[in-house]
Amino acid sequence: MYKPLGLTHLMYKPLEKGIAKNNIAATELNGNSRDGQISFNNIRRYTLQGQVHDEKAYYTMHGVSGHAGLFGNASDLAVLAQMVINRGGYGNHQVFDEDTLDEFIKPKSTNSSYGLGWRRQASNAYGWAFSGLSDASTVGHTGWTGTLTVVDPHDNTAVILLTNEGNTPILKPETTATANDFAGGHYLLSKYGDIASLAFAAVNDDKQSANDAKLISLVTKRYNEIQKNKDDQTNADKADLCGIYDAVVSRKHNKAIKKFLSSSTGKKITAYVKANRSAVNNVRNRN
Repeated sequence: MYKPLGLTHLMYKPLEKGIAKNNIAATELNGNSRDGQISFNNIRRYTLQGQVHDEKAYYTMHGVSGHAGLFGNASDLAVLAQMVINRGGYGNHQVFDEDTLDEFIKPKSTNSSYGLGWRRQASNAYGWAFSGLSDASTVGHTGWTGTLTVVDPHDNTAVILLTNEGNTPILKPETTATANDFAGGHYLLSKYGDIASLAFAAVNDDKQSANDAKLISLVTKRYNEIQKNKDDQTNADKADLCGIYDAVVSRKHNKAIKKFLSSSTGKKITAYVKANRSAVNNVRNRN
């Protein structure tokens, strides 16, 4: 299947097939130990890079599984996404027929956001990840380590995020109750939907003013979340806010951005960011 499509970087066990470890994103700083909170026989405690992250796939299936362990790069994934948009083929190669595709993406009778191996946008049921801008026919999936695939056949568009939010520190390594609370899970990027929306909007050639408005909305939303929700008041959340704020300030010569920064809300956010820069730098240094 891969050879006719010209896919050269989709594989299991890439380290055994000549791919350099430093060409592969790391997926957890301290193996599967969650910064030492979890322990069992033969647990990996080194940074995972080039090995499947999923414990079941690694320990019981030797890194080869239908649910985890397949590595790839952006260009090869783009071909696979386009194959879905093309109803089963790419270039001169028809890999499967349309009936097969329909079987995989049809809605589950009890929950329209599920397909067979896919998640579905349906009536915005998966909009938190796929973006509210994608069509109801959109399919895709998230990945535990911080990946997202969104395929919108209606608009001939695919968005793929290859992030590694688990390769960040556990915020409270002293208690097992927060074993999966990675710093990266508090970043806007890990929430998927807002980033997917920016990507979809960019494909539609949004004007500068529209992009400025999106950034203003994002930084205001992130600030309000931190102010209102105790769980969003970690240093990682503050670092995330500072990152978005810096993106806003980088466009401060634009009229809408300049007006926002001089507004009462803009001044509050500016003061908050300045007061929390040291905490932010500590998170960034640990990452």
